Amino acid sequence: MKIAALDIGGTSIKSGIWEEGNLYGLKEHETRAKAGGAAVMEQAKQALGECGKFDAIGISTAGQVDPWEGYIRFANDNIPGYTGMRIREIMEKEAAAKDQQDTPPQ
Repeated sequence: MKIAALDIGGTSIKSGIWEEGNLYGLKEHETRAKAGGAAVMEQAKQALGECGKFDAIGISTAGQVDPWEGYIRFANDNIPGYTGMRIREIMEKEAAAKDQQDTPPQ
C-alpha cells in the first residue's frame, strides 16, 4: 500500500510516499503560515498533488487535532484561522479530484 505522507508544520510542509517500510520522493514546501489556514491548506494540496498515485493519506500537523472528526480543534496564532480547519474533508476532496485526473508520479 502506498501512503502519501504529509507533515504540516509552522515553517514547512514535508511530503513523500511511504511504502513497505520505505519513505521516498521527499519534498518540502514553505507553509506560508502567516498567510493563514486557507493558504496552508493550498500548500498542502500542492504537496499532495506531487505525490503521484497513492492508496491512503497520513497527515501530521501543527495544532490540536480531533482525529475522529478530522479537524483542527485548536491552533495558536502562528497559523491564523487554522482552528476549525476541516483537514480530513479538504484532503479527501483533493485526493478524489486527483484520482480522477490519474496524474503520473513526478
